[in-house]
Amino acid sequence: MTSCDLGSCSNVPPPPKPRRPIQPYVWGRVYDANGNPTWVQVSTDSAGFSDYLYITALIQCCKLNLAESPFWTQFGLPAHQSVVQQLPPDYNIQFIAQYFMSFFASLIVTRAPPSFVKDLPNQNTGPYSKVVTGFPLPRYFLQILRRNGSIFQALIGT
Repeated sequence: MTSCDLGSCSNVPPPPKPRRPIQPYVWGRVYDANGNPTWVQVSTDSAGFSDYLYITALIQCCKLNLAESPFWTQFGLPAHQSVVQQLPPDYNIQFIAQYFMSFFASLIVTRAPPSFVKDLPNQNTGPYSKVVTGFPLPRYFLQILRRNGSIFQALIGT
């Protein structure tokens, strides 16, 4: 006996199962005016959307060095090689974007004009104190259309 025999035959597909986040939360770094990092926990919001969890994970993966994280070993950028050879890490950024693309309605990553490191006192302190001045630093512009229709934009790599 099929479901059409019971009178409930329909051409409408069943509703999609809700997406579950990779993990219930992620930690993101927020920097104050002096460049000191603070770790903030990002989790699913009260409406059940995990978009900011995935946005935080995407940005964190774009700021990783290759094999820096034991949790996201497949992601990261060859940051030192990119700056020394002056070749932007477009392949690595697109690899990361391709992975995270399924979590959003739309994800567009474009290369922005590079920024140049200037010799400012507050820029050469903290965890990135060995940055050589004068080299261009690659930057990328993220445009994300969330599943609820809102747009998130960010400039990463500055």
